[in-house]
Amino acid sequence: MSICDVFVLFDIAQYNKQDYQNRNVFNCHGQKKMLTVPIKTHRSKELMKNIRISNDIMWQKSFKNKMYSYYRGYMYFDVIIDIIKPIWESKWKFLFDLNLHMIEAINNFLRLKKQIVLASDIIPVDMLTVFYELSPSEKNLYLCKRVETKIYITGKQGKSYLNLDQYRYNHIKVYEIHQEVKNTTNYSIIDSLLRNGHDYKKSVQNFGFCSEIASV
Repeated sequence: MSICDVFVLFDIAQYNKQDYQNRNVFNCHGQKKMLTVPIKTHRSKELMKNIRISNDIMWQKSFKNKMYSYYRGYMYFDVIIDIIKPIWESKWKFLFDLNLHMIEAINNFLRLKKQIVLASDIIPVDMLTVFYELSPSEKNLYLCKRVETKIYITGKQGKSYLNLDQYRYNHIKVYEIHQEVKNTTNYSIIDSLLRNGHDYKKSVQNFGFCSEIASV
């Protein structure tokens, strides 16, 4: 995110319970612990933006207590806790609203100043059926064209599914990102901020570099 100018959130993707959309890993006194936001039962292939949080479970109080237990005493605790406390102080109905709030809050703290766009806001309703029939490469290409970009930045898996000729034909360069800030533990960014605060901010601003994999 630190390298791009416009960051498109794919809120109309299908929810994947095997992914990290409602859970993440934290360091509990030296041990990895998965913290989860409980969700309500939903239909198969439900869209991410429609997933509801199950607030019948007292997950917010538990999350708050664990943050204080795991991280109180770290130098940046008081600063970062103010950023993340809406997780347990606000009433969240939809999972995506919670995720979006945290992305925007962390984006602001890190001073990345990136424009965040929702896919649902730039895809016309009458195009959704056609959009879902596209391949993953074609979906990304369509979103690139909707935001009128000339450069698309992909992760290391991009070359395995992107049809680079399609991007060349549409005069869109494709760059692959190479990460210099290593997160070998796969802990949540919240963990990194609570432990390292402003030092982590500096490292994110020098996140990595890109190499061109599709020129025009």
